[in-house]
Amino acid sequence: MTCGPWRPTSLELYTSRLSDLYFTSSVDKSLKSAQVVAKAEVEGEAADVKLVVSIDGKEIDSKTIKASSGLATHT
Repeated sequence: MTCGPWRPTSLELYTSRLSDLYFTSSVDKSLKSAQVVAKAEVEGEAADVKLVVSIDGKEIDSKTIKASSGLATHT
């Protein structure tokens, strides 16, 4: 009888990572504008999170935000 891993294994190390990324939105009744809120949940020692909003590959907005209590939010 043998014992131990029999398939390839890997070890992943990180100092910080995004554990979740989600968006909420509200659209104006006229359909001419919308507000989008991006929220990134961070695990680890991250100090800054850069959020970039783009449409069809064209950058609309970007901001670097300090992660506070594991959460970075941009409106």
